[in-house]
Amino acid sequence: VGRASRARAMKVKTVSYGSPAYWEERYKKEAAADGEGFEWYPTADALVCAEASRCVSAGSKLLEIGSGSSQLAFKLQGACRSGASFLFTDISETVVATMSAKWRAESGGDASSIEFAVMDCCDLPLASASLDFVVDKGTLDAIDCTDERNTTNCLREVHRVLSRRAPGGGLYLLVSCRDPDVRRQDFGDLFSVQKILEVRANPQSGSPCPDAYFYILEKKGA
Repeated sequence: VGRASRARAMKVKTVSYGSPAYWEERYKKEAAADGEGFEWYPTADALVCAEASRCVSAGSKLLEIGSGSSQLAFKLQGACRSGASFLFTDISETVVATMSAKWRAESGGDASSIEFAVMDCCDLPLASASLDFVVDKGTLDAIDCTDERNTTNCLREVHRVLSRRAPGGGLYLLVSCRDPDVRRQDFGDLFSVQKILEVRANPQSGSPCPDAYFYILEKKGA
């Protein structure tokens, strides 16, 4: 990922991406416009879905933090084997209601394996070691725009709710524009890096998102 892309990534900090109020207002405007939501790092979706389809099996439990209005939620459910359960969360009540209604409309009302819920990823109301996989596409980047302690809190919460009991479980699938040298410091003694893939932005798409990285991380410890 080149200097130009990193420079573009730095500019996002001029917007209040770390503020819950910013996201609530943004999603209210999206809902009023009745349009498709903005897709962060759109070229990462195929990589995330491919990894999830490889790892997620019947009985697996997958959480996405900061799922927003992204289509990744529906793509993940479609890519993974039947029998898995999915929990898509966001801090915005508006977008959770919007995406839940969209899912009910598209699935014919079947909500047996998928749930949308309002949650703060820095303080998850979930039991420890209760999930097999956590997906994060740009949420940690947004949290980076606040106090750095929130970045640590988010990572600790992801670590806490992940379980390594199931074969292949305990994975944190993270898409972030931050350089690996920086992110490795953030991961500390919480996660080991299995693989890092570059996510190239598509300039033809018109998306302002910079190049990014797809981190496949494994929970350290029990």
